[in-house]
Amino acid sequence: MFSNLLEGVSITVKSQDGKITCELSGGNRLAIEFAPGSYRRYSEGDLEHQLSHLLSALWVAHDRENFEALRRATGREFITGKSRLSGRRLEFAEARDRLQSRGVSRSGDIAINVTGAHRWIVKLKPGVVRRLTEEEFLYELWTAFVAADRDRRRNLVLFKREFYGSNAMIVERTSRR
Repeated sequence: MFSNLLEGVSITVKSQDGKITCELSGGNRLAIEFAPGSYRRYSEGDLEHQLSHLLSALWVAHDRENFEALRRATGREFITGKSRLSGRRLEFAEARDRLQSRGVSRSGDIAINVTGAHRWIVKLKPGVVRRLTEEEFLYELWTAFVAADRDRRRNLVLFKREFYGSNAMIVERTSRR
């Protein structure tokens, strides 16, 4: 019912240093670009730091847009923080936020570890910035992102089945009545 809510939405975030821009459009199309000449100036450690914060910020913005789209579509407010949850809902949210997921690029040069949905950690193999062109790096980053997001989604479905029971309808109820 709500699968197309973000179809026309574009979410853009910038890295902390302002040299990397990331855009998520249609809910699942990712585009990342470096400011001209900036890619080769990064060390692996600096680039890991910038990309980790960038992807984490992207997912926070994605969730914010998703809840706003749901509000517009339903006319209902949705609980977005754990401070207003209690009992089983709080237990669910806390356990969900501890879920671990991982994606690795096709070459194995880039790994992304995800905790919950909002903590994305990018790890690069030593020498990857020197070895890969900017275009090759962005492709590898994209393959790692897709793998991490696929694993995150799969783990979330499995977690919901385990938490609610295998026959339960898998719907997270976070709206106020």
